[in-house]
Amino acid sequence: DSKEFEVAVTRLAAMLKHIDGLLQNSAYLVGDSLTIADIAYSPYMTRLEHLKMDYMWSDKPAVAAWFARLKETKGYQKGITDFFNPDVMERMGEAGAASESAVRAILEK
Repeated sequence: DSKEFEVAVTRLAAMLKHIDGLLQNSAYLVGDSLTIADIAYSPYMTRLEHLKMDYMWSDKPAVAAWFARLKETKGYQKGITDFFNPDVMERMGEAGAASESAVRAILEK
């Protein structure tokens, strides 16, 4: 119910819209090769996915495809996936699921 929550969701939605725009003409954010820009956004995407909030880009197929490509890279696997803690992942998923209706209400504004 905090104002900061609404601000955060709104900013994440704006980020996804921006990413979607960048991906309309290229495979990655700055052309057709993976760059530091893609890597910099990957933790945000990963956290949203862990919170079961990937519905935030369900209407953005370019974003979904880009994130899938990122997750397939050796760097993502070695630098991020290898460090996932199953217990933490489960708790994050539960917390995200519990907030889904509030997030969707903010997105509909």
